[in-house]
Amino acid sequence: MPLLALTASASIVGGVFVAAQPAYSVDGVVGVSGQCLTAADEGASIVVSSVVPFGSPLHVEGSGWDATSETLHGFVIVTLDDGQEARPDGVTLPAWVPASVVRNKAAWSVAEVSTTGTFSADIELLSTWVVGSEHSIMIADGVTGTYAQVSVTVVEAD
Repeated sequence: MPLLALTASASIVGGVFVAAQPAYSVDGVVGVSGQCLTAADEGASIVVSSVVPFGSPLHVEGSGWDATSETLHGFVIVTLDDGQEARPDGVTLPAWVPASVVRNKAAWSVAEVSTTGTFSADIELLSTWVVGSEHSIMIADGVTGTYAQVSVTVVEAD
């Protein structure tokens, strides 16, 4: 499996736009030059693919997020296209997710944050997203209000 191509633009809320030089490039996606970007704000960072082959999940990694502890279950919420894509009725979130998040169909998925403040997730995207289309992905911490938003472009699968 080739390395994931990552976005050339990302933003972190708090009035700060973060852009960084690519950490490495991708191979395996014909005709698309991918880049990796790490976006960070107040200690929280993400690395997320912005070039996703059709039918493949979106790989997301983060660090510095609100960690799980004895009194707090840390997690991030993923929304698609500014919350316009609703989670299908048959898709359930883990039992530990608060009822308020479960009721919010804009919460496409969640990723559990470890005790060290890291997470890694492969997020299934919509099969209706066509090659060449661009979509927004938001990753948010509901406790601290920190969030990052990136644009994802769907490309031909290998």
